[in-house]
Amino acid sequence: MVPTNIIPDTILSLLPVRPDSLRIRFVTNRQDKVDAFGKIRIPGSADLDCLRERRYEITETHIDAKSNSFPIWIDITTLIPTGNFRTKDTTLVFHFWSDLYKEPLLTIRSNNDSTATSATYKWLPINTSTIDPLSKTTAVLYPNPTKNAINACFEGLNEGNYLLTIVDNLGRIVFNQNIKNAEKAVSLRIETNDWTTGLYFLNLYSETGKGIVLRKTFMVGE
Repeated sequence: MVPTNIIPDTILSLLPVRPDSLRIRFVTNRQDKVDAFGKIRIPGSADLDCLRERRYEITETHIDAKSNSFPIWIDITTLIPTGNFRTKDTTLVFHFWSDLYKEPLLTIRSNNDSTATSATYKWLPINTSTIDPLSKTTAVLYPNPTKNAINACFEGLNEGNYLLTIVDNLGRIVFNQNIKNAEKAVSLRIETNDWTTGLYFLNLYSETGKGIVLRKTFMVGE
């Protein structure tokens, strides 16, 4: 928020009433969509399976005014000549997610025309490919993306007890279940119809709760 005595009169004269204060307000909307699946290789890694999340970040800039004659904030953005001032800015961000980590392997920021402006990647140990090279456990999650429920089918489990947890991309646990006396194959159906749209990470732990048998990533959305 700024006082109007530092604003040129050439701008203030365009307004129907001279305001006492102006403020600049930013409104950001985000649209996420997982639109591709494939392999990625970044420095220090082998080929890794990943999901590509396309994220549009749309930021709108508004100018509000207030004075004694109208003591509430009023949006006057359309009354001020913009010139080089951009009222809307769109950034396209690609996140590449793996089953192995909660944070993205690679993030690419670009302009709306898909021209890349920056890229950051996660440092990985050389030839990282799996969580446990000795584990023969595999999992299939379907449908992915999902809306109402996710089906999880595990193969190659050693007999014993396991802990299944699902966390969102903020690290909050949204689901957990003990799997008792598991056999080689286990199938579960997990309801997701009241979950918010976004990426989720399924973790399967051994009986002690310390060893991660596998991780899988899936998307809940429209």
